[in-house]
Amino acid sequence: MLLALAAVLVPALPGLAVIWLIILGYGYFENWQSYGLAFVLLSGFLAGLGMLLDQVATVLGAKKFGAGYPGMVGAFVGALLGLLLLALPGLVLGTFVGALLGELFWGKNLKASSYAGLGAVLGFIGGTMGKFILGLIMTGGYIYLTLVK
Repeated sequence: MLLALAAVLVPALPGLAVIWLIILGYGYFENWQSYGLAFVLLSGFLAGLGMLLDQVATVLGAKKFGAGYPGMVGAFVGALLGLLLLALPGLVLGTFVGALLGELFWGKNLKASSYAGLGAVLGFIGGTMGKFILGLIMTGGYIYLTLVK
């Protein structure tokens, strides 16, 4: 479970889904003695919310800082390429550079394009932190219900 929580911080890894599957599997195999369906459904909702947040936050951050469609697409593509080429540091750098290049391509000046890149990075960081907090809530609930209670 703790490895899955750490995986929540890495974009392409399904950390929240793994946490939820652990909750579901443990509940099933121990015949729902520690928790019931309500906790499974709540944690499933939180996992889904976190995965949605992960997908939307970078784009909304870029949009909030003035990016248009090319900047938002650039942030997404840059994040993927950065992750593939330079691992985690490349993810952040690629998000910024992708939004920047997308906006420059669209005809915006360097200052406005840089601002859109900054928004994409801040959105990415905010989305990751939100997803991690949801993972902490799910993991904390699981630990409390199975070990403490």
